[in-house]
Amino acid sequence: MELMKFMALLALLGFTLLCAYAIFAIRVITKVIKDIHPKLNILTTDADALIVKTTKTLDEIEVIKTDINSVIANIDVMQNRIAQSLDNYDSTSDEVRNLVANTNSKIERIGKTIEPFEDLASNVYDKISQPVNQTLSIINAVSKAINVFKNKIQR
Repeated sequence: MELMKFMALLALLGFTLLCAYAIFAIRVITKVIKDIHPKLNILTTDADALIVKTTKTLDEIEVIKTDINSVIANIDVMQNRIAQSLDNYDSTSDEVRNLVANTNSKIERIGKTIEPFEDLASNVYDKISQPVNQTLSIINAVSKAINVFKNKIQR
């Protein structure tokens, strides 16, 4: 029986040590919890602020995404308009080239038509100018002679 008492005493001592260790562990855990509690509150507050800022940023990104999609749509419209304008420019430049070529050919024909008249005018001038100049010289000489004669008569 003594062995039983000893064993019971040993068991009671082990249980007491276990209880003391449990109390010590609970105190340490309680202290750790007290130390961690403010830090957890700060962490929770920071996490909440981070969630709010992240949500706000995601909302702003969504707005930016909408704006970018709108800009891309406008760029597509502008690209189509530019393509149309370039097509119009190409057709207009072709029309201008054709018009210039047509005008040049007509100017050449007009030049060829006028050339004989220029030659005729030059020939007529060459043939008429000398006799006209001689006639004018004669008229001038006669006029001077008449003036001299008139002056002599009046004196």
